[in-house]
Amino acid sequence: MAIAAAYMTNAKLGRATVIVSWLHELPQELGDYAVLTSSGFSRSKALALNFLCGMVALVGTALVLFLGAAYAESAKFILPLAAGGMLYNSLAGIIPEAMAADPG
Repeated sequence: MAIAAAYMTNAKLGRATVIVSWLHELPQELGDYAVLTSSGFSRSKALALNFLCGMVALVGTALVLFLGAAYAESAKFILPLAAGGMLYNSLAGIIPEAMAADPG
């Protein structure tokens, strides 16, 4: 959804969002694959499930692009929500580790 909203706003912002999303998602997908295979799924089933979950992103993008034509102002709401979600996800993982670290 964030990629579609970014492209609706500006093509340069859309390209930047694609790059940032790719940099975020690649390690995420590799981690998901590792969790699935270590949980007993076969390699092919883990890849298929990971691919199926990734398809949800395409559905969200198509939905935003389709509805975005009717609701041009929707990007103003989607972009801040997506940015806030990314910040929350990253900080929710970092802050507990930083608080648990013993400096002395």
